Amino acid sequence: MTKKNKQFNRFARSNTGFSLAELIIAFALLSLVMITVIATVSAGSNIYTTTSRQINLQYKSQTAMAQFQQYFMMCSAGITKQDDGASEVADDSDDSEDPEDPEGPAEDPAEPADDAEESGYGNSVIYFADGDTVYAFRLDTSDNKIYFSSSPISSAKTQLNNFTGDPFCSDVSGFVAEIIPSLSGDNASAVKLTLTVSDGNKQFSTSQIFSFRNPPVYIKEKGESESYLDALVDTLSGG
Repeated sequence: MTKKNKQFNRFARSNTGFSLAELIIAFALLSLVMITVIATVSAGSNIYTTTSRQINLQYKSQTAMAQFQQYFMMCSAGITKQDDGASEVADDSDDSEDPEDPEGPAEDPAEPADDAEESGYGNSVIYFADGDTVYAFRLDTSDNKIYFSSSPISSAKTQLNNFTGDPFCSDVSGFVAEIIPSLSGDNASAVKLTLTVSDGNKQFSTSQIFSFRNPPVYIKEKGESESYLDALVDTLSGG
C-alpha cells in the first residue's frame, strides 16, 4: 500500500461521524433543554394572563364604584332597596333570620356564594331619589349585569317596576346594597355597596361606603300589597 493510500484510509476513518449512542445522548440532552425552555415560557405566560385578568377585574370594579359615587351624590330625597328572596338589611347589627332560609342569615356579602340566587343576593335592586327623579340599579343574575334606569317621581311606579334599563356594569356575580341608617333611624346616613366581578374562575370583591350630604328619608317598611318602590314614591309625593 502506497503512502498516499495510507493517508486516504486514515482520513476516511476520522470522518465516520457520530455513533448511534452519541446521537441518542445528544437528542436526549436537547429534549431536556427544550422542555425546560417551554415550561419556563408557559409558566411566565400563565402568570401574565392571571395578573392581567386580576388587574382588569380591579379596574372594572373601581370604575363602577366611581360611577356609583357620582349617582349617589344626587341622593337627597329618599332611598330604599329590595332583595328578591332575601330579608332586608337595616344596619350592621341586623341578623334577622331569612324566612326562606331557616338555617340563619345569608352569608357574608363580601364573599358571595357561587349561586347568587340561592344566597339571596340575586336581582338586588336599590332605589334612590333626588328632588324630582327616582334612580334604580338592578342586578340581573341571568346575564350577570347591573342595569340602571331613572324616571320622574310621577311615573316611577310604572317605569321602574321590573324595569330593564341600560347596562351599567357587566361580569357582576354579586351586588349587595346595605343602607346605613342615621341615629334617628328615619333617614339614611350612608349606603355600603359590595361589588363582586368575575372572569372565569377569577373573582374580585370590593366594598365602599358612600355618605350622603343631605341624609335622605330611609324607607325600610312597606305595606303588604305594595313594593318598596311604591312606598318610596308615595312618601316622596305625599301619597
